[in-house]
Amino acid sequence: MNDLNEERIHLYFDGMLNSDNEKHLGEWLKASSDNALQFAQLAKLHDRMPSIVKSREVAGKALVKRQSAKNRWALAGGMVAMLAGCILAIWWPMAGKLNASMALERLIESSDGLGDRAYMITNQDPEYIPADGRMPSIDGAMLYVRAPDMYVLVRRFHDGRTFVTGCDGERSWAVPPDGKVRVSADPMRFRGPIPGHQHGIPFVDLRSDLVQLRDAYTVGLESIQSNGWQALLAEKKSARQRGPRQLKLWFGPATGVIHRMVFEGMPQAQGGPRSVAVELQNQHALLPDFFHHTSHHGPDRNVVEEE
Repeated sequence: MNDLNEERIHLYFDGMLNSDNEKHLGEWLKASSDNALQFAQLAKLHDRMPSIVKSREVAGKALVKRQSAKNRWALAGGMVAMLAGCILAIWWPMAGKLNASMALERLIESSDGLGDRAYMITNQDPEYIPADGRMPSIDGAMLYVRAPDMYVLVRRFHDGRTFVTGCDGERSWAVPPDGKVRVSADPMRFRGPIPGHQHGIPFVDLRSDLVQLRDAYTVGLESIQSNGWQALLAEKKSARQRGPRQLKLWFGPATGVIHRMVFEGMPQAQGGPRSVAVELQNQHALLPDFFHHTSHHGPDRNVVEEE
């Protein structure tokens, strides 16, 4: 074991290991059983381990004095099993944490290679009362995404009319059912209705949002489901951080594609639901100019460039 990995182990037990070093430590531990044994030996030396082992050793010494030579081997085996249990008690939660962190890193790495995606947004709040019709509903809306930083959000009024907002990667825009089409040089100008935007994680710029998730959230990984998806549960570390209290993502481990997202604790200032799901509908390639506002209104509409 080199000095760097030894330092990483000590930083882990002191709660000071960052996500990058945690990833490297997890890879090193998985590389061989000898590495895991060295980890266990250092764990024993750390201040968490002696208090567990010491009491068992004292009891063990008292028993040894009363055991025959034949039974000493059994006692030794019991001590080894006890030590293994102590190691497992420390290693098991770490392994889960490292696996979740590595899964999140893989999602970040694969985000740049994803193509066009279409998601449907649905209400998950049983207490939500839809708006009176003056504003389009987020329930049933369609969100189209293309990297980097391009999106189109299509919401509908009760009468079927659409309100479309989006960004072509440089300028954002809003196309109401009638009236002026507004265009802004600020890419964030019309993101307000997108789930998670007011909380800081809208998953439009997927790489950036996953990095924020990695840095500001504690993540856990669930078992792979029968459909091949795996769930990543994220809990916010601090109330001072922007972002929803809880997020859950279902993704394909082999592809890095996020199939479903659930946002809990949505802002209530605009009267929307507290919880929404965003579910992948397809990954069909869209036309090159789909994310430009001209693809979503007629040529006769008045276009206003905002300052």
